Amino acid sequence: MMKKRIVTLIILLLSGIALISAQAPVRVAMLDVENLGGDPRHQYLEGMIQGVLLFDLTRSEWVDVVARSDLENILAEQRLRLSGLTGEEERALDVGRLLGADYLIRSGFAFLGEDVLFTVNLIDVETGLTKTVMERGHTENTIHLIAEQIVLHATGADVVFQDPGGERSIISMKDETPGSIALHTNLVDAEIYLDGDFIGYSTGDIRVPFLIENLKPGSHRVRIDLGRDFGIVKLPEFTFHDWEEEVQVLSGRRQVVRANASHFNNIIYNQMKRLYENFTLDPTVNLVKEEWWDASFVDRNRQEVVITLNVTARITEGICTLQADLHYDGEIHQFVINADSSRNGELREEVGKVEFRARVIPRYGGNYYIELQIWRTDIWQGMHRE
Repeated sequence: MMKKRIVTLIILLLSGIALISAQAPVRVAMLDVENLGGDPRHQYLEGMIQGVLLFDLTRSEWVDVVARSDLENILAEQRLRLSGLTGEEERALDVGRLLGADYLIRSGFAFLGEDVLFTVNLIDVETGLTKTVMERGHTENTIHLIAEQIVLHATGADVVFQDPGGERSIISMKDETPGSIALHTNLVDAEIYLDGDFIGYSTGDIRVPFLIENLKPGSHRVRIDLGRDFGIVKLPEFTFHDWEEEVQVLSGRRQVVRANASHFNNIIYNQMKRLYENFTLDPTVNLVKEEWWDASFVDRNRQEVVITLNVTARITEGICTLQADLHYDGEIHQFVINADSSRNGELREEVGKVEFRARVIPRYGGNYYIELQIWRTDIWQGMHRE
């Protein structure tokens, strides 16, 4: 009895296989592949994707691909263009019915840098229902995988088109038209390096760039060297470096680069000067003046140093009195300076990582000129040479 059941089962399986084999292949028509990203450099992928899909589908006994000439003839009769079917569902379905197709294949791609995102819509001509296949990759096997899924969705057959030889990159064929870099800098006769190699000297005219031409598209590193006194300062640590930048060169394009390198002492000076204010107190206008400033900064250890300065200047019986309240990290340091028509008032005091300077100078007509400065003491000019 068991043997009879096994024999019967085998006969049924073989009959099923025979019935499947006897079924007519599913008929599909391929519309154009759309470059969804729109970048013309990647246009070459359109033909590649269509060619690989057609090659795979024609290898399958389960699929019959509508000839391109038949598709073009139908379009000519209907006075339609293939590109005009994109987004026109009903018109596309009409074309599919005229071709006797079971499915329309509409595909597109978007270039994502290292990968390509493929989107394929398999449209059932009879029902209008759509099955979407999406894959991301950068090899020919990614397209083979899409073809496998098209066959599976359209026929139910499980096929294999991927192979070891299909691991070739499909994005290595992108447009490699050489590009260029226009390097602008105000430095005179600075040495210029491209990817570590010396290539010439800067022009010294900010309006006249140094041209670096015939560059392979991609990333290139440009560096300028003008000795130990010029370059850029990395803040807040105050480390000193040559100006250097990684430039992405596009095929057939010129990248404009501006090297903002300076003398280190200029940069240090600007960072040292936290406050530089002055005003004149005129007794005919006002006898009292109050001001407030913020001179906070981040020190070389990345710690914020909070500094505010409140001053009150007043003239009483020809004498000018300046009261300065320096708030440094939560503590108040108070200073008073007096001056009259015969003598100046001056002050220099260190508080933490700054020096506070103040001057009260008599002028003609009973006026007083008042100058206030706060300078950092944790950095100094010439420190890059130590």
